[in-house]
Amino acid sequence: MLISDLPQDAHGVDYLIQIRDAGMRARDLTRQLLSFARKQIMSMKILEISDVVRSYEQMIGRMVGEDIQVNLELAPTPLPARADASLLGQVLMNLAVNARDAMPDGGRLTFATGLVELDEAGANAVSPEMIPGEYIMIAVSDTGTGMDEKVARNCFEPFFTTKDVDKGTGLGLSTVYGVVKQDSGDIQVSSQLGEGTTFKVYLPLSHKGTSPEKHAEIIHGDLSAASTVLVVEDEASVRKLACMILRRRGYTVIESKDVENALALAASHKAPINLVLSDVVMPGMKGPEVFRRIAEHHPEAKLLLMSGYSESMVNSEGKGEAVVPFIQKPFSGPQLLLKVAETLKS
Repeated sequence: MLISDLPQDAHGVDYLIQIRDAGMRARDLTRQLLSFARKQIMSMKILEISDVVRSYEQMIGRMVGEDIQVNLELAPTPLPARADASLLGQVLMNLAVNARDAMPDGGRLTFATGLVELDEAGANAVSPEMIPGEYIMIAVSDTGTGMDEKVARNCFEPFFTTKDVDKGTGLGLSTVYGVVKQDSGDIQVSSQLGEGTTFKVYLPLSHKGTSPEKHAEIIHGDLSAASTVLVVEDEASVRKLACMILRRRGYTVIESKDVENALALAASHKAPINLVLSDVVMPGMKGPEVFRRIAEHHPEAKLLLMSGYSESMVNSEGKGEAVVPFIQKPFSGPQLLLKVAETLKS
């Protein structure tokens, strides 16, 4: 927020950027560890895989540098797969970083997509766990230094790296492996010293639906100017951040530090409360129960839950009730605004 409020050349902006980036690196490191353990929180949607690859072209180009030529060889036909868009992007970026480091003097990096049908022998050649069938293949090839057989065999192991101590964590390829496995897919590597490396990611072809979901866009013409949001969160830093994000967008915000305070504020507030943004686990009462008590005074209110737990864990508490709109912590400003607008419009 401070960065967006200050001119780019203002004193201190560089320091703010370093603080923000340090926090993001800590977040990403945690996600990498969770991905390898297959415990990362996933938001699964039907994606057009070639579109996802294409959307990362410019970012990858900037990251690998001008001396590496980035080529796309994408299938002309739709390739729908059920996957997490942000984690799939993480796979592409990690493979691009690996390729860049293997081409210190420049080279060529190629991303190709296609549909393959693997029989039993073909599936076993990728992995003994792989089931024969139709798969979307993403091939990432470089013209770099390549790997010998021992390095290729161990490259997906966590903390395994051939780089200097200060050059990498050894988590990049293990993260790729974990994410692909979570997506019910698999990955294969082929490499020879001096002749480059190719990673092939296999994702099951989705036969559900013909229109893949697009990346979420901020909803225009939302109801912020006419909406009141009651924020119920016992963690002060999270509460203040959420309230600040909402107020800056134009929402009227009622801030509540605990359950009893929220119930009292709702009972005394005579105007409509359009949305209750509530933490799930709080001392004294859980978020859904708090909302039911608030709804006695404000039946017009809708509920949006926020939690560090996964959405499936949160909604399993409902024991058969309707699925409640949910946002995963930690969230960004745009993510919160999008989810609030969607919930109000639902």
